[in-house]
Amino acid sequence: MKTRDDLEELTKAELAEYAEVQGVKVLVLDTKGTMIDKILGEYTEPAEKKVAKPAEKGALPPERGLYDLQGNKINEPMYNLTIYSSESDSSDVSLVVNGHNLLIQRNVEVQVMKPFVDMLKDAVIYTNVQDPDTGIISARQIQKYPHQASPV
Repeated sequence: MKTRDDLEELTKAELAEYAEVQGVKVLVLDTKGTMIDKILGEYTEPAEKKVAKPAEKGALPPERGLYDLQGNKINEPMYNLTIYSSESDSSDVSLVVNGHNLLIQRNVEVQVMKPFVDMLKDAVIYTNVQDPDTGIISARQIQKYPHQASPV
């Protein structure tokens, strides 16, 4: 029987041939290290990966609610929200929280849950602005979507 060092010098094709002579089953997709481990009897099967169970056939996601990634319903307060248009952008705004998508028309007041308002607050642009009088450049944080939100 060859040592690990001897086996590491062989190519994958030579390892496959040697394994066949030794009566050890190796796969074409096995790595060279896995082949060597199988030949030396040191190979252990990897632990089985847990796969999420698919939803039961016909099961529908819950309606009219916002859920976190663990499936727990989020009970947050509602807000009146208006997203303002700008000189350069008057298109509708798509807000997505945990896979729930809202398409909101600008300059129209709508009611949304707090996680959507929080997402808008976090949507900022970092830029540098130069004061025309002094020439001083300073970092600024600008809202990507200027908006107003108030609790219902």
